[in-house]
Amino acid sequence: MADIEEPPHFGMFKNIMEWGEELENTIQWAWQSPGGWEGFAQVELHRAFNYHATREDHAYLHPPGQQGQRTDLAFNEGPFVAQDPDKPHEKILLELKCEGLNNSRNFKSGVQSDIAKIKQDIKEEWWIERGCTLYAVALSMSEQGHDEMRKLGMKKFNDYCPQHAPPFQLWWKMRHIAPDHFARQGEPGFNRERAARRAEIDRTYPGAPVSYSSDED
Repeated sequence: MADIEEPPHFGMFKNIMEWGEELENTIQWAWQSPGGWEGFAQVELHRAFNYHATREDHAYLHPPGQQGQRTDLAFNEGPFVAQDPDKPHEKILLELKCEGLNNSRNFKSGVQSDIAKIKQDIKEEWWIERGCTLYAVALSMSEQGHDEMRKLGMKKFNDYCPQHAPPFQLWWKMRHIAPDHFARQGEPGFNRERAARRAEIDRTYPGAPVSYSSDED
């Protein structure tokens, strides 16, 4: 049985389901196309999110002289980043994989690549002040695809049941990075002060992190 759990950003996932319901016939056609429907889905979801998302942001760290990996969709503001109205809105990075009729054999490995991707380091501006949640999201279309997502330990989003369900099942895995409240980005001596504060905390509370990262397995 699939591991069914409500994700922190429920509204964002609900919006994906509503989009899938709205474009059910188009998606059924697109998933059979030779090139798959992942690019189509990214563009259409950008529209469905009322353009609160941006595409292809260079959010991941990379060695000097190299170009880092881009994220499929990113949320810096808007209703989908809100969890608690009394707390600052965090940022969201979302990696998307869509099972196509002609790429079914590569669907599982593509999702595995996204799971590994969201475990990479990201640039400080994406997490240091407000925190960041990274999602690997998969849209499976076949029984084989559904089964592969279950075996990968992906969580199935099943809390929203419109009258006409979308043609896909939505699966997710997340990683959360909490903000670093001791960092003062842009100030003189930022790195030195941050390192000193980290050392102080390590001496007082051995093993206690200044910035916290958790993987949802």
